[in-house]
Amino acid sequence: MSKRAQRVDLHVHSFFSDGVLLPSELMGRAVAKEHRALAITDHADTSNMEQLAESLLRFVEEQGDDWPCRIVPGIELTHVAPGRIGLLAERAKGLGLSLVVVHGETIVEPVAPGTNEAAVECPFVDILAHPGFITLRSQAGRPKRRASGDHRSPWPLPDQRARGVGCSADRGAAGAEYGCPHAGRSAGSSFCPEGCCRCRTHPS
Repeated sequence: MSKRAQRVDLHVHSFFSDGVLLPSELMGRAVAKEHRALAITDHADTSNMEQLAESLLRFVEEQGDDWPCRIVPGIELTHVAPGRIGLLAERAKGLGLSLVVVHGETIVEPVAPGTNEAAVECPFVDILAHPGFITLRSQAGRPKRRASGDHRSPWPLPDQRARGVGCSADRGAAGAEYGCPHAGRSAGSSFCPEGCCRCRTHPS
């Protein structure tokens, strides 16, 4: 491996979820590209987290020295309710997984509103993947942080919240038809001054 090689990939999937390759095959390709580290982070929820952890950790223990590339065992929490992300992320770390990725609010899937917020607020989450549109929200509109040790999302579960589709880049005042309560204030602008997320109304 070249001394100059610095490449790492912290978000790949094997055939344990929606990938098509064995972990060994992924490692072979990573070495060919002179990666220094590769994180295998298959999609997970409560239905498969333990099985993934067991399989990946066994792979690292038995084959981890076979390549000049570090294997990082992880998961990607996917379509998990925001209020459950902290609990599952902590469980994943307790199972021995080194990296917890959260499947963010990509615009091409119906990910629950509040997922991004729950991920970035959780100390057990390492990476927020494909978060969709990112906008700044006013500090006044931010919910208060919970007490130390409580890693649940400060946002209620989706069915407890208004289901408006808020502002996103280039909608401006047109956001009114998508449910943004602040669109009237942003006429002629490409963003909501209150910083609404693209798929939930601004919290009251």
